[in-house]
Amino acid sequence: MHRLLSTYAASYCDVRRPSMSAVYEKMAAEITSLNIQREVSGLPRLICPAKATLSRKIKALNQFEVYASRHGNSQARAKYAIASTGLDMPRRLLQVQIDEWSIQLHTIAADLGLADDLTEEGRKALKKERLKVCLVLDVATRCVLGFRVTSRGDAENAIGALAMVVSDKNSIAKAGGCKSDF
Repeated sequence: MHRLLSTYAASYCDVRRPSMSAVYEKMAAEITSLNIQREVSGLPRLICPAKATLSRKIKALNQFEVYASRHGNSQARAKYAIASTGLDMPRRLLQVQIDEWSIQLHTIAADLGLADDLTEEGRKALKKERLKVCLVLDVATRCVLGFRVTSRGDAENAIGALAMVVSDKNSIAKAGGCKSDF
């Protein structure tokens, strides 16, 4: 169902500029068709997501890319033109930013197509699992300097991410085939 929802959200990005209602109607029609096939096969019916769910999925897409696919690149560049340069850092590592947010494993697994390989119990367990990601970013280069993923968002998570910032990562860079040590 997640893959079907993602497919129809992506179909909104079309030069013909379909409305969300039109995309939703097409998705609902396909789900109805799939349910007829599933009934013949003895499988349970699929529940059609609400129109608001499709709308949230579309709004979660990169809005520049959505606008560009519907109106063209030149109009998208004009609409999303940078109004200022932001923080102007003359050197790298002069300022870093740190942020923390929650991620839902079941969403990531569904996006990667891994949820299909899990049992029903495994999918239920993933729906309950929330992880906290703490990321440290260099403002000048937009380079990720360190990150940490844990089950709890606390000071220890932030300290661990900051510790990764100051640790030597040359061996990781060489193993990844990086051309620079930064």
